[in-house]
Amino acid sequence: MSESMVHLNQHLLCAVDGETTGLRDGHHELIQLSICPLNAALEPSKVFPVFDIFIRPDYPERIDAEARR
Repeated sequence: MSESMVHLNQHLLCAVDGETTGLRDGHHELIQLSICPLNAALEPSKVFPVFDIFIRPDYPERIDAEARR
């Protein structure tokens, strides 16, 4: 591992994933956000747990049935 690549707590990157109520920009909303810190081998870190938050949509009637699958 290169010292120039080491950042806070030896994490290089984090994997970020978001789930939305559909695919239409400006219409559908973010409903879940997950962040997983990665170690120097780009594997999930065992130091911190994954950050995972569910967000209640302001407009639940806009949830696309295809997005639920």
